[in-house]
Amino acid sequence: MRERLLGTVFERVSRQVSGADPAELWEPAAVAEVGRLMEQHEAAPGDLETAFVLGWARWARAEALSGEEREVERAAAVRLLGQHFVLGLEPLPGDLLPLLAERAFPSAVIALDMAAALHDVPIVDSAVEQWERIATATPPHDVDRAAALSNLGKALSLKAGRTTDPALLDRAVAATAAAVHTAERRPEPPADLAGFLANLGLLRIVRFWRTGDHDDLAQSVVRLEQAAETAPEGDPVRIRAQINLCVALRTRFEHTGDESALDDAVRFGRRALRACPDEGAERALALYSLGGTLHARYLCTGDTEDANDAVTALRAAAAALAEDDPHWGTASHALGAALVSRFFGTGNREDLEQAVRATGAAVLATPGDHLDLPVFLNGLARAHLARYRGGDGGGLDQAVLAMRRALTLVPHGHSMVPAHRALLAEALHDRFAHRGDPDDLDEAVETFEAASSEGFDATPEGARVLLALGGALDDRWRLTSRPADREAARVAFERAWKPESAPPTLRISAALAVAETTNDPTRASEVLDAAVRLLVRAAPRSLRRGDQQNTLERFPGLAARAAAAALSAPGGTSADRAVRALGALETGRGVLIGQALDVRGELTDLWHDHADLAERFVRLRDLLDGSAFAGVVPSTRTLAAEPALAAVAGGPGSSGEGPTARAWSPGAGLDRRELTRELDTLVERIRHETGLTGFGLPPGPDELLAAADRGPIVVLNASPERCDALLLTGSEIRHLPLPDVTHRDLTDRVQALRRTRSAAGLNQETAGGGAPQETLSETLAWLWDVAAGPILDALDLTGTEQDPPRIWWVTGGLFGQLPVHAAGHHTSRPEGPPRTVMDRAVSSTTPSVRSLRHARDRERAAARGERGHALVVAMPGVPGQADAPLLKHVEEEAARVVGHLPDAVALGMDGTAAGSEAVLDVLPDCAVAHFACHGASHTSDPSLSRLVLADDASSPLTVARLATVSLDRARLAYLSACETAAVQVPDLWDESIHVCTAFQLAGFPHVVGTLWPIDDEVAVVVADEFYRRLCADGGEPDLTRVPQALHGAVRAVRDGAGLPPELAGWDRTAAPLLWAAYLHIGA
Repeated sequence: MRERLLGTVFERVSRQVSGADPAELWEPAAVAEVGRLMEQHEAAPGDLETAFVLGWARWARAEALSGEEREVERAAAVRLLGQHFVLGLEPLPGDLLPLLAERAFPSAVIALDMAAALHDVPIVDSAVEQWERIATATPPHDVDRAAALSNLGKALSLKAGRTTDPALLDRAVAATAAAVHTAERRPEPPADLAGFLANLGLLRIVRFWRTGDHDDLAQSVVRLEQAAETAPEGDPVRIRAQINLCVALRTRFEHTGDESALDDAVRFGRRALRACPDEGAERALALYSLGGTLHARYLCTGDTEDANDAVTALRAAAAALAEDDPHWGTASHALGAALVSRFFGTGNREDLEQAVRATGAAVLATPGDHLDLPVFLNGLARAHLARYRGGDGGGLDQAVLAMRRALTLVPHGHSMVPAHRALLAEALHDRFAHRGDPDDLDEAVETFEAASSEGFDATPEGARVLLALGGALDDRWRLTSRPADREAARVAFERAWKPESAPPTLRISAALAVAETTNDPTRASEVLDAAVRLLVRAAPRSLRRGDQQNTLERFPGLAARAAAAALSAPGGTSADRAVRALGALETGRGVLIGQALDVRGELTDLWHDHADLAERFVRLRDLLDGSAFAGVVPSTRTLAAEPALAAVAGGPGSSGEGPTARAWSPGAGLDRRELTRELDTLVERIRHETGLTGFGLPPGPDELLAAADRGPIVVLNASPERCDALLLTGSEIRHLPLPDVTHRDLTDRVQALRRTRSAAGLNQETAGGGAPQETLSETLAWLWDVAAGPILDALDLTGTEQDPPRIWWVTGGLFGQLPVHAAGHHTSRPEGPPRTVMDRAVSSTTPSVRSLRHARDRERAAARGERGHALVVAMPGVPGQADAPLLKHVEEEAARVVGHLPDAVALGMDGTAAGSEAVLDVLPDCAVAHFACHGASHTSDPSLSRLVLADDASSPLTVARLATVSLDRARLAYLSACETAAVQVPDLWDESIHVCTAFQLAGFPHVVGTLWPIDDEVAVVVADEFYRRLCADGGEPDLTRVPQALHGAVRAVRDGAGLPPELAGWDRTAAPLLWAAYLHIGA
């Protein structure tokens, strides 16, 4: 009966569809038949065949009606045919399709949510089909058209996330773009527009990751910015847009080197995290995106705070997700990558072990067909390589195997293929270095060459690969001596140097490699000069001091090599080459001092004419100085994971609950990068608005030359290629080769002197000679023969003048570790001109010519201001260290100094406290500061070198602390303590970071310091002789004659002044350890 009834009604409907009069369906027999069929449907509502025929019948009957009756029939038809539309059963009445699409919307949303939650392939496919039908059936003018297209884009993106078919992702992008276009054309854009924009932005960045199309990258940023601006504050869509904008901007940096994009990415990531609830998957995504971006910035800049914040954020992200969450593997992988990078900065093996576990867990938790698995294998391989490079000895085979597997899984043409190849090549190259198998080296070269494909080599990551390729080729040249490999290495290094978007540290490494492999001295000079100028960018003011030092330690002697190359390059005059060499040394030595001088120049004119600008300038400068010292670490590169598609607005991961993550927000303190930008902008404004066009700029060649108006300046340079002196006189810059000294000679002498220092500080009863003294005497004579003597002869300083002339030594590097100011044959008195520096001239040292100019500016400014008083500080012991040597003669020294300076404030005498707090309270009113105490030159961080005062354990007076001090009345700092001008870190010798330069930057134009430990009793004599000469006839100190007073005092001590009666006749010239350590730094 059912089948006959269905056939009868279906036949009637077919006639009507074929053109018969629809009124036939209202004939009594037809009405009765439809009624009986309706009864059957109500008894079995799941009978799709019955519903299909009834739906067509009710639609056909409606064609004979009008008004409300017609709409009632059509509504019934829609109800009956709704499930057929959902299931794709056809045919269906064309004019009902929009209504059917509207009816299917809610169930299709549920289907999309299920697809997003379960990632089941049939469910995802069904969601795609439903939304394709809905989008097709919804008219262009319909208010739901944009939402339908957007949901189709979401469904297609879910399907694209499970396959390598590029067409699916293209369709997802096209559908979402159409949704945006439709919404934007409406007179009043719908509230969902921000979500559509956010989805489109994310999809375009995902497509960029797969194809490398930079238009997708640019449009992703545009659309995500629009979404973040359109959505209201606190709206989940706004938060998701900011999360994905953080990722997109980071990707822009990784492919263009635009550091401003990286800073913007961090800013958006922090905004998103602040707006997130304290728990849930959304917060986990925000933590993941921000953590990955902070990690990327750490790799670029070496900022330790970024590294620590990255690890904290990524650890919180992983903790916020259950291990079966589809995003957990991504977060665990990213955490492992950040831990690997931090390990290379800190050497903390716990970071390394955690990295191996985190990256391994990400791999184990990921299905074999998941598109993220190659990225996770990359992270695991990188962690294993770190194990090997960290001295573990293992991990190489695991790294090679992981990357071979990754390359079998990654789709052909995927943008990550070159990066995966590059890491495999790194692992093979390391394995060659470890085992010596030439097959590994050959495969490494071939794989690097495949990775450095056209287009990729123009990116920052590509430049890194090219640098590694050059290294592998150079190693093969050393193994085989094939000229073709050496030339290919040079070409690779040149290509690595070329991209200006690459990190400065990478480009400097490439420049050094170019100079090493080229046979063209002009090219070597060009590239090394450019590399020196990158040092300031590699260690910018925005970094804390420890991070800056860490970066500069990677390039010791760069300035020396650049200067040597400038002097060796053909072309131009000798004077031209000398000017270029001086420029390289002034730029590349004392980089951190130079940055300090940029903001510590003379401000009198600025205060007088533009007090508002001066006040803001000082505020920003002091904020940066005050936050500059807070730890160290840094740098290596890793590959970031492709963030999951699930952050699509309204898609999986866009809502819902997850395990609680600790509420954490990085970067709560001062943003040094923002402060630096603000200061740089202000400096440009000062130059533009005040007429002070040179404000904060280093001096040019003519200004450097003008600094020699008081006497010649000698700039010494030692490189493996050659040793030279640049002589600045009142009229010219001359070059004097030093052919009798080599870099190797200097290295040997410095090492010998460093061994000799352990014997310094001897008392008069036991210091009458012996091997240590003989070693130094012989070194001083050698220095005279190979360097100081020829230089003074060239300058015509013969020692015959009644008032010895001044001379300034700019040493740096190896020369800076030797007492050039004391060079000479002190134990012999030949006929004719004396053969010692101190018998021919009054020596001063300075880290750079620019530092000398600054000291003179401060001297003039202090002389114009109010006269300050004197401070004398005495501290004989080391607080809390009973076994530390007691300086028995400190109080005697302080008493003698006070005798010369009767108005002095004395701390540490008569029971007064000699702590750093008390000293810093008094210093601003002081013209003279004399310290008699222990000094400590730090063995690993020169910024922690210090004077040892009463509160040393809790508040040490370090170089770092003095960096925040700026004094207006300061004239002379006399540091009668051990090693106040010494630097114990060879890779930072060019920076001259020690206690003396710290006092000079604080405002003292004259500083007296020491190169090694000094004898306590001799120190009393030197100080007494110094102040006796400075305070002629017992009067006020003549602070314009500080260098002459020290020169006279040291020479007198050398010649026996102050010897006790029982040692009369003892030849102190044979004990230079007792007096040659003293030197004057400054004006």
